[in-house]
Amino acid sequence: MTERWDGFVDNKNVFLSSAYLGALESATPGRMSFYYVLIEDDNGVQGVIYFQLIHFNAGVSLNYDRNGQSSSTGKLRKAVRDFLAQRIDFYALVCGNSAVTGPHGFLFNDHIDQQTQLNIVDCCLDWIKNVASSQGFDVQLIFIKDFYSPVFTHSDRCTTFPQYNEFQAQPGMIMPLRDTWHNFDDYMSDLQSKYRVRVRRARKKCAHIERRILSKDDILTLESQLYRYYRAIADKAVFNLSILAEDYFSTLKEKLGDKFHVYGYFEDNHLIAFYSMIENNNSLEAHFLGYEESANKKKQIYLNMLLDIIEFCILNKCGKILFARTALEIKSSVGAVAHNMYFYLQHSKGFHNKFLPLIFNVLDPKEEWVARTPFRE
Repeated sequence: MTERWDGFVDNKNVFLSSAYLGALESATPGRMSFYYVLIEDDNGVQGVIYFQLIHFNAGVSLNYDRNGQSSSTGKLRKAVRDFLAQRIDFYALVCGNSAVTGPHGFLFNDHIDQQTQLNIVDCCLDWIKNVASSQGFDVQLIFIKDFYSPVFTHSDRCTTFPQYNEFQAQPGMIMPLRDTWHNFDDYMSDLQSKYRVRVRRARKKCAHIERRILSKDDILTLESQLYRYYRAIADKAVFNLSILAEDYFSTLKEKLGDKFHVYGYFEDNHLIAFYSMIENNNSLEAHFLGYEESANKKKQIYLNMLLDIIEFCILNKCGKILFARTALEIKSSVGAVAHNMYFYLQHSKGFHNKFLPLIFNVLDPKEEWVARTPFRE
């Protein structure tokens, strides 16, 4: 199956390659299972679909205010979290990848129209749900992610299962690279004056910081520190559907090789931060990162990471950078543009399914931000 799967996916989407999926399965984040579906006919493979089965507990995944639970507001939020934890605990079947942003749930031949693709995915969801049920998993929620435009609401259903609820997620931040950029100075020259000053100031603060590309052996040596920095960032998130395993970075480096890059920031030979990137066809995906909070405040580590990623992409002639959907304002300040993203939820019980929009609106951690336009017209 692996040979047929990779033969079809080829270089179209690294997040659907057996190398990446194998790494994720080897370094399984928490209580997660995986299902893989090949769509074939007499002419060969026509599509692939990827599913994750996740144990979801609201008390674990929701983090309202870990730093402010001593306040009256924090205590109230903790009470809400504890209340939810006792009542929202089930298995969710995900079409897509809970660990990353983007449309990484399925891939079909171009001649198959979108409506047919969605109908096939829909039928397979019901089938895999029944498979999981036969294995003892009570799947109560189906989660389909992520799309850059509304797609699933009007799909013809192959069963009488309740209708999907459409939700708009935080936007994905995407930065197209201009053909006129051959080096970082070209990028700088296109910035408005105040943004150039900001970049120079940030670069100056990190002038003495040593950047190193980390080899597989380096990652293995520094893995506990990398993971600690990653968790320091991840644990601040209001919502986490999955948390990476500690050996994720070394496993991914082993499986993806030169397509996966990890850079470390060192001060006096001490690791203070890292960021990672995945090459995906002509795009580059900004992946997980982490840093010492005190170093970030003094040296603008995070902004420097964004700038380093931009410089890497310019020098390596990438078409665009996918910055995911966190820290929206600072990403827009370096040139990333917001793109709406949609996902779909469906509860197995019709009564509960009707209330999903209300529950989501209460729990949804929307980030307030102002879009920046850093480039000269």
